Amino acid sequence: MNKLPYYILSLLNYIATLYVIGTSLLISVSIFFVGVLANQYMLLRGVQAITGENQKKSFFLVLKFFILIAVFIFAMITMKKHLLILTFSYIFQLIILVLSIKRNR
Repeated sequence: MNKLPYYILSLLNYIATLYVIGTSLLISVSIFFVGVLANQYMLLRGVQAITGENQKKSFFLVLKFFILIAVFIFAMITMKKHLLILTFSYIFQLIILVLSIKRNR
């Protein structure tokens, strides 16, 4: 994974989301983003485990789904008005992850 573009684009995504939602929800948006980034980390670990010989693959992928569910439940409770923006931000974060993955050629 190309970490520098991932970090830069993720930071820009975070700042743009915070700008659109407003700084009054700084802590809530930060918790949402930490959860999204943890979700993506578990996805990467799960994929690495599938392609390797490690048998912990189901643990990472199951944990990934629990993190994602928890993050969106948290968003529904704390930022009800901004769910559409947060969903678009999550989708954009997935695009950032895809663009940051190195291809083996």
